[in-house]
Amino acid sequence: MKYTLKLIFLGLLFLTIKFNLYSQNSFFGGPYFSRNYSPEEYKSESQVWCVAQDARGIMYFGTTTQMITFDGTNWKQYSAKNETIIRSLDIDTDGKVFVGGSGEFGYFETDSLGEFLYKSISNKLNEQEKDFQDVWKTLIFKNEVYFITNYKIFTYNKN
Repeated sequence: MKYTLKLIFLGLLFLTIKFNLYSQNSFFGGPYFSRNYSPEEYKSESQVWCVAQDARGIMYFGTTTQMITFDGTNWKQYSAKNETIIRSLDIDTDGKVFVGGSGEFGYFETDSLGEFLYKSISNKLNEQEKDFQDVWKTLIFKNEVYFITNYKIFTYNKN
């Protein structure tokens, strides 16, 4: 029994020494399963806080200064109010992208040309309600959007 375990261990050790294993390197020469993009390629910050995908397959990323989109070929950048950090986002069935940032939350919706424009929701709060910092989670459930901070939860009814 001990001899068999030693033989298996030495066999596995031999395989790891014989074949160099690297990330994004296909062992059998097939296609890659993932691809990394550098900040130079997507022209934004290196830190990505959140990611979502819509029904069309478009990817949305929240970074330190903006929201960026990727359709598989092209990257586009969109800024929220004061270029706030976008820490969370969620997409509704109409294509609105609700985002939460630092002291700010709202949504991006498309204009007549298909470009995203930011609209603030948090600017409608009274002064006592504006004492939140980061919106760490944005969730859409039915007709309501929840913006979740460390100490408060804001609810926005889309109707």
